[in-house]
Amino acid sequence: MGNSASALPYSIDNQVGAPHDHSGWALHEGKSTADGSLVSVFVAKKPMLVKTPVSPRFPQKMQLVPAFHHFQNCRKFRHPQILKVMATLDTDNPNAANGEGSSASSSNAAMPSATTGDLIIVTEPCVPLEQWLLSNPSPDELAWGLECIVRGMHFMHASAKMAHGNMSPSSFYVTQAGDVKVWNFSLVTAIGTNLGPTPQFQEWESAICPDAYRSPERVEGRWDAISSAGGHCMDLYG
Repeated sequence: MGNSASALPYSIDNQVGAPHDHSGWALHEGKSTADGSLVSVFVAKKPMLVKTPVSPRFPQKMQLVPAFHHFQNCRKFRHPQILKVMATLDTDNPNAANGEGSSASSSNAAMPSATTGDLIIVTEPCVPLEQWLLSNPSPDELAWGLECIVRGMHFMHASAKMAHGNMSPSSFYVTQAGDVKVWNFSLVTAIGTNLGPTPQFQEWESAICPDAYRSPERVEGRWDAISSAGGHCMDLYG
């Protein structure tokens, strides 16, 4: 990792599978250097992000913008059903405050000031939802997982006043306790009259969110209808 790990009190160990989504994040195992407790570490390498399209269908849209949007916003939401962030680090700007950056309601897609290092997010230990489902969870475990998602999204909509915007399976992770937690804030946006969906969301949502999880209003670009309906309506589709 070069200079990427030195500023964090956590090790970055074995990678778990390939980068899990179109925003270029790779999941690693890790440990606290203070007490050895387990963590998960998401690493995105900016030199790769800046030259890798989010999808073959959108060759001009690179992974860096949605990855950085997620990086900026992942620590702003605190709730038991949102994946807990322990630390964040942009190795090109190690002295910046954790989570510092433009808000999710910003009208423009933010970009990092340098693109030579890594973006690192340390979270509580977790596995991707799709991997957890392969373990054949019981009906009770599945029911609890669904309740976790509902609680997490209720917080997003009712308290944070935001829409997630990408309610696909890759946006959820499962902890060691079996709690399903909301993640992947690459499209998070304010919703409402004169609030959003933001231009950043409108520009990137078709490239990032799988078509099966995009409502007809999104496909048709009917942003006024989405704004008046509220974020919960958009996030319910799929």
